[in-house]
Amino acid sequence: MRRPALAALLLAALSPSPSAQTPTALADTALVGRYQATITPAELAGHLYVYADDYLRGRETGEPGQRFAARYLAGQYATLGLEPRGTGEAAAPYAIEPFLQPFALERQSLRRLAATVASGGDVVITGSSDACSN
Repeated sequence: MRRPALAALLLAALSPSPSAQTPTALADTALVGRYQATITPAELAGHLYVYADDYLRGRETGEPGQRFAARYLAGQYATLGLEPRGTGEAAAPYAIEPFLQPFALERQSLRRLAATVASGGDVVITGSSDACSN
């Protein structure tokens, strides 16, 4: 493919759709310069060290570490002045809840596991075990 055709294809693929509501770097090139000027290695490392710290004990859905990580990111979005897109209700001015989308979780656990292996209709092995729950 020729370079001008490839460039046109890339631009078409990256162009915002007519229904897009948030400006992109292509639609507002000043965004790139604005954010480039604010990113420093020290600031980026600070955010990454907090977000990746063992204090969060992983980020499994519904666990305290995941909730903290989501709230940390919501706070950063608020600090950047981004428009909230979540469905959370603001409890106070400058609250981060509008950046969050609350959802219900259901926990299920395995109590007993049973398995049968068959070959050609003949049972080869069968077994069961009480499952461990955390």
